[in-house]
Amino acid sequence: MIRPSEIEQYPEIDLKLGIKSSLPNIKSTLALLILIWEALGKPSEVLYSMEEGNKLKLSAEVKKSILEYVKPYQDKSILDKGEMENCLDSNQLLKSQIEALIVAFELVWKIAKIRFEDRQKPFSAERTGGNRYNKIITYTSNIDVLGVLFDLNREETDKIILNWLGCNIAIDLKTERDFCKILTVMSETAVYKMNNEGKDIIFNQNEIYKSLKDSDSVDINGDKEAKGSLRILKSLLSEKLNPYLGYKTGNISCASDDIENLENYQKRVDAYLSLSASKIIRSEDENNYDDVFTHNLFGIHIKQKNDALSEDNPHICIGWSNLGDLTDVDSRDKLSAIYDQKYSKNKRGRGQDIGQIWRFLHDMSIGDYVIFAESSVFHIGQIESYYYYDNTEKQNQSEDYTNNRKVKWIKKNIDRNILSANMHNSLKTAMSVWTLNDYKSVVVDLLRGTYTKDGEIDMEDEYIELIYNTKISLDYERNRIVFGAPGTGKSFGLKKDCDNLLKDTEGSYERVTFHPDYSYSQFVGTYKPVMDIDGKSIKYDFVPGPFMRVYVEALRSGRTDNPQPHLLLIEEINRAKVAAVFGDVFQLLDRDAAGVSEYEIQASEDIRRYLADKLGGNPDNYQKIRIPNNMFIWSTMNSADQGVFPMDTAFKRRWNFEYLGINKNEDQISGIGKIKLAGSDETVEWNILRRAINAKMSSEQFKINEDKLMGPFFLSKKIIASDENGMIINSDKFVDAFKSKVIMYLYEDAVKQGKHRFFDGCDSSKYSSVCDAFDKLGMGIFGANFKENFYDEQRDEI
Repeated sequence: MIRPSEIEQYPEIDLKLGIKSSLPNIKSTLALLILIWEALGKPSEVLYSMEEGNKLKLSAEVKKSILEYVKPYQDKSILDKGEMENCLDSNQLLKSQIEALIVAFELVWKIAKIRFEDRQKPFSAERTGGNRYNKIITYTSNIDVLGVLFDLNREETDKIILNWLGCNIAIDLKTERDFCKILTVMSETAVYKMNNEGKDIIFNQNEIYKSLKDSDSVDINGDKEAKGSLRILKSLLSEKLNPYLGYKTGNISCASDDIENLENYQKRVDAYLSLSASKIIRSEDENNYDDVFTHNLFGIHIKQKNDALSEDNPHICIGWSNLGDLTDVDSRDKLSAIYDQKYSKNKRGRGQDIGQIWRFLHDMSIGDYVIFAESSVFHIGQIESYYYYDNTEKQNQSEDYTNNRKVKWIKKNIDRNILSANMHNSLKTAMSVWTLNDYKSVVVDLLRGTYTKDGEIDMEDEYIELIYNTKISLDYERNRIVFGAPGTGKSFGLKKDCDNLLKDTEGSYERVTFHPDYSYSQFVGTYKPVMDIDGKSIKYDFVPGPFMRVYVEALRSGRTDNPQPHLLLIEEINRAKVAAVFGDVFQLLDRDAAGVSEYEIQASEDIRRYLADKLGGNPDNYQKIRIPNNMFIWSTMNSADQGVFPMDTAFKRRWNFEYLGINKNEDQISGIGKIKLAGSDETVEWNILRRAINAKMSSEQFKINEDKLMGPFFLSKKIIASDENGMIINSDKFVDAFKSKVIMYLYEDAVKQGKHRFFDGCDSSKYSSVCDAFDKLGMGIFGANFKENFYDEQRDEI
């Protein structure tokens, strides 16, 4: 006795609500898809195209069948053969990208599935370069509903199809209206997304019908660019494919004055939808997955027999069962010792194996997310338990899978074809456990039902060219580090060069100061919680750092006819661990003769999406990036300060270093900054006093390196602002600054080890004691002979 099998579980549908999928001439495209089915004898599947260079044309068999099908209308002189062939050759079924066809025929009308003949080819293959590839149509049972209309009134229905195709042929308007009604019923389960004041609204046509009860028109433009199925909706409405609705520039109205007819139809639609409630729409979950960004994301392969997806025991597992129970393994050394005992012959894969096992034992945490990747589908879950050992015999799982963690499966059976090529390849790794943190944003979109396969671009914008060599010609170095002792005017000099660089241009600059806790995520960018536009809710967005902001401006400018320079100014670059802050951007600092990065890097998924959002195109355009030659990175470095980090040689050689001497530009303050200090009736000049202090630090007694000395601008020009006689205007301000800056620097840093000998003219047991002494003794704090041996000597030298 043969009985039905268990119902098949189909992968959940990707709604493609966010892709930029345009499909012009939607009537003619739909008409050809239907005509192929009728002309070929109502097949379930057909390879309708053949490749010719990088374009498509109808296969010989399909074209022959169509021309034979319409021949009776040619014989009656109703149809012109040449016109017919032109309509076939120019149809969007041959010219549009596959994802635009998928949105229309799979998600709106559900009349057919569209696939590449090469099943291994990702749907993103047609996004760039203008290439088109052979496609297969797999018809759904909805086409049979249309077939009934053909069978009832074939000639009039054929004429409608030919008219829609673009042929000049008269049609019966009532039959066309009936045809459109059937298509409208098919489209009632389709869903659309629009932005309303920063918040996404997921809706269907039923919500439009309801709104028209209370208003003469309904706006579907939203506050952001239309994407996904919303674009198809606008196209089908503009071509009058919904007989109940009128449409003009984003506003929908009732197609006739018979609102009662629309209200009755809406009630029938409402009843139908209530009987076909789908799990596809989960708007209530849309904002529930922000915690992905605060957890790690892992990938896992479970290739042997397993019941990981079972309802009663959802879990993930790895092998290496010979290691036994690893619950008490709390160090890599302990794990390595156990591994070496059991797998002594596997020296080649030892390191990778131990790394994967440790990752499963300890790197994973409760709350982390995991992707279980299979050959054609994948599943997303959240880890719910610590590691546990389970060696009980199971009928549906390999005995090698003794190392386990409980998982809550959130979304199962997701078709791998919807993924970008990069993520798809990341799931192909030979490892059993690996990290996937670059794809957190993808997982969030998948779980919310808003994932787009790196976005779709309009046909006219299919390829976004990245221009790195902008032909801009400037004398300044692209990567500069200006270094020197404190107060030599490093920041001032760079700012002056910045003004000259950007003079008479529309370029921009951004300044950032590094510090010991500064990180890659702050410098380049990362996902962070931000306030939504409504000011009430929190969402996660990619927040760019100064590097990424300047980088975007430079790339945007590089595409114009008049590229402008854009500058990133980094203050105190060596106060942070530069290798960690720059990360892989480090590789971009090598510039060729034109000033472009000599080597490219692979951009993360988050960065690719951000660049596509800001610069246009789709993320695939930004898989590999370089720094353009209109982007400048300048920095200051102060090696004298405490709390700086050393730079390795590899990092240093990518920069042009410019040294500012200890007395560089001192002429700018010569003859000013004069003051009468306590303890003497003589006038003291700041620059001479500075040189005298430097001379004492450099003397045989102290031998302080030059990078610890003080430059002319150690005290700012505001502090030493002087009148026409060169006398400091605000002497109290100078005294306070001298104590808080000069004495503090000397006491706590430059002469810290010999401070008692350096301040030998006063009590130097405490910093405050030296300051008190300065109020009474002036430069006498530096010793009885300081004026004669150092100050007077420097005065005479100048």
